Amino acid sequence: MRLSISLSALFLSLSMTAFAERVVEQGHFHHVRLNVQDVEETRTFYQQFLGATAVNFNNKTPGLFTERSFILMNKVDKPAISNLKTSLWHIGWSGVDGPNEYAWLKSQGVNFYTPLTPLGKNHFMYLFGPDEEVVEIYTGDKHHRFNHVHILASDVQKTTDWLKSALALSEIQIRKLPSAFIVTVDNVQIIVSLNSDRLRPPEQGPELLPTDESTIAHIAFSFRDIQAAYERVKSSGLAIESDISVSALHGLPSFFARATDGILVEFVQAKPIPDGIWE
Repeated sequence: MRLSISLSALFLSLSMTAFAERVVEQGHFHHVRLNVQDVEETRTFYQQFLGATAVNFNNKTPGLFTERSFILMNKVDKPAISNLKTSLWHIGWSGVDGPNEYAWLKSQGVNFYTPLTPLGKNHFMYLFGPDEEVVEIYTGDKHHRFNHVHILASDVQKTTDWLKSALALSEIQIRKLPSAFIVTVDNVQIIVSLNSDRLRPPEQGPELLPTDESTIAHIAFSFRDIQAAYERVKSSGLAIESDISVSALHGLPSFFARATDGILVEFVQAKPIPDGIWE
């Protein structure tokens, strides 16, 4: 009887170990990196007009907190290239009352890329940040929080598959639309649309430029175990741009990979928000 119990316990232990080894950690949305000329001007803009909270990220660098993720800023000496020339079309916030919000932003001297535009019962508008990064406000979700990243892809399926593989996403996090995919990571939607004549900005050249030197330099995702994430991404055959090192900007271990159409993506070792703050 004692031997039977021991064998059962051993079998259960081996089964649990095998299950643990099969569980792959999914990525969490961590930050958007901007190339800016004036850090304090950028912080003031996102606080005043988009409700972000100023933070000293990791007690190391000025940043902004947007409920469950961050905006980090890399100071540059000359204007960065426009993100309209890259596949990272814009970052987006939600709004509630488009006409009144548009009127108020205009009265405060905010510059717009496109004016207020109706879309069914809702509205959208594209405004410029301090370094002419493009920010959308869309009133469909009826709140005032950071909401999405919009990618214009030369191949929508390929870009979506890259995100799914790199971040170890499940099928329920991906929703297919007629000409786009919506990839949900925590509370952020990554909208992947076809870079078609209907959406393509007139500023865009014949080729999509890498995002590194643009106003929206990259997007970043966090993993508790960065080594495991690195090995999984590398074994998947995705292009690694740099090996794991401690970032001079934010002080966390991270590595970079190159997504489709020249999008730079950072993988950061950090606990997810808000889960990690209770640990």
